[in-house]
Amino acid sequence: MGKENEDDLKNKTIDFSVDFEEFKEKQDKKGCFEGLLVNYNHKNLAHGYYKFIKGSMKANEGKIMLLLYNHRGNNIPVGTCKGIETDEGFKIEAQLQLTTDENGNVINKEAYALYDLMKNQGAKFELSAGGDIEDGESKEITQNGRTSWFYEIKKFTAYEGSITPKGAVHGSKITKVFNDNEGEDKMTLQEQQTFIAALIGAMQKEIFSAERDEEIKALPGKISKLEQQFSAIKETLTEEVKDAFNEQFNEINNVIKGLKADFTPTKAQVSFADEFMAAYNSIVENGGKLKQITPETVLKFATPATTTGEGTKAAVKAHQLLGIFKRLQEVNPVVNDLNIISITDNSLDLDREEISLPEVAWVGEEDTRNETDGVKLKDVNIAMHQIYALPKISNKLMASNYVGYVAFLMDRVEYAWALKIANTMFSGTGTKQPKGILNEDDIAKVEWNLTTLDEAGKIDALVTLFGNTKDEISSKAKWYMRRETWTALTLLKDKDGRLQLIDLKNGGERKLLSRPVVIIDSAGSGLKTMAEAGDGEPFMVFGDFKGGMLGITNPKMNLSIKDQLTGKGWTAYYMEKGLGFGVVLPENFQIVKNKTS
Repeated sequence: MGKENEDDLKNKTIDFSVDFEEFKEKQDKKGCFEGLLVNYNHKNLAHGYYKFIKGSMKANEGKIMLLLYNHRGNNIPVGTCKGIETDEGFKIEAQLQLTTDENGNVINKEAYALYDLMKNQGAKFELSAGGDIEDGESKEITQNGRTSWFYEIKKFTAYEGSITPKGAVHGSKITKVFNDNEGEDKMTLQEQQTFIAALIGAMQKEIFSAERDEEIKALPGKISKLEQQFSAIKETLTEEVKDAFNEQFNEINNVIKGLKADFTPTKAQVSFADEFMAAYNSIVENGGKLKQITPETVLKFATPATTTGEGTKAAVKAHQLLGIFKRLQEVNPVVNDLNIISITDNSLDLDREEISLPEVAWVGEEDTRNETDGVKLKDVNIAMHQIYALPKISNKLMASNYVGYVAFLMDRVEYAWALKIANTMFSGTGTKQPKGILNEDDIAKVEWNLTTLDEAGKIDALVTLFGNTKDEISSKAKWYMRRETWTALTLLKDKDGRLQLIDLKNGGERKLLSRPVVIIDSAGSGLKTMAEAGDGEPFMVFGDFKGGMLGITNPKMNLSIKDQLTGKGWTAYYMEKGLGFGVVLPENFQIVKNKTS
């Protein structure tokens, strides 16, 4: 499947363990011992699907890492450790903190307790590494006629080693991805998300990087393989992760449906393909120069030649080709929430009225009667910017199966184009592009200290945010957040272990405090996950896009061909459209940020 999506794997805390048979204290070094932190020669998979290869820990040589007990990052470490790369694995020398104060009292009681358990009472523990996967890829293995998949780790950045009662790696045999029968640990929810994100990320990369005809034609088979991988593990996934995967799988499946052998186009797809081909042929006949299409443009579509050798021409109107933004709004929930109006100017100037209440007082309360302040006006300018898409067209596929290929090509354009617009709606800088809501100074910022907020505190903070929002806004607003943040919120429980905020079976629709949740899968949005948000970084937005942000577009579209010569069988095709958007009512949004300082 190729290299996995690294952005989906970075900053994920994954813990792996190997046996360390017995405690052997080094001579003249009290509390110092050696062990194998990562074993390259284990027979099965860590957590049922990860495998370290030789060299994957090389980057950690020589650095001093914290030594924890059972990955308890919130507790004071029990010591430090430092390792080297060997053929067997990553070997460490660890030092428990057995220091005493001036009165002889032990400073780190937990470290001393572990030391006593291992040295004096014969307790057997294992060693475990915690850190981030930096590089790797999915691999398949066939054993006893059965195919399964695992994730091969090529580079792992460790930040701690742990003494733990039970590790992930044992000597059991690989029989499937998740081996519950032989004592394998089940994946945590976070690990499930990481694994699925890697599969999805790999397929997205395949789709958008496929260039040669044979690579494009192979895509339907590749997605079938992805579906097989999903089938092999789906029984072990939570409903939340399973639903998320199905959603994304269907999106990808829709993009490549035009390439499948059993593809049957609709009348609308045939009509759109005719328009696209007509526009394409018109540009070719014009030497590849810029062509501007308007609602009045009539395109001539060349049909096959007759028996007399003459070609016939059929006129088509360019209304479907110009309606591309309507389809963009259908494929992305964020873009769907943007109100877009059509204008012929290059920008839109609005006078935003801020009407104050009339002055009211009791007669005789004061000698002079105050005049009501006049209407305050605030200028709002939405500038028109140009956004382009540059698909590469395979001349061979276009000639052999133009309807199916155009369906594939345009779905790919719409998918990528809508994602770019959605990301800009959040993180746009305002320089040569629209300004996104995360960069609007007038929008209220709500601060949570994620390092100190416990589950009850997060619940209180959500309820407070929602309750303090005016009804006319909260009744229309939606929650916008990354998938991992949503999943973390679904797990918030009260002291009795009951889910507090979310009904996972809520008719298949994600809702939080009665309002819909829109999942933002792209890190390019500028929204962090709740787990990775640093100081001052946003991880959630509560707002009404339809009422608070306005978009403008020009009814024209510019088309041109960049190059037909150097591509050798490919044509670079520009599609350029005028689009602008901006916040007109800042009070319709609230941005939730992490605040640790």
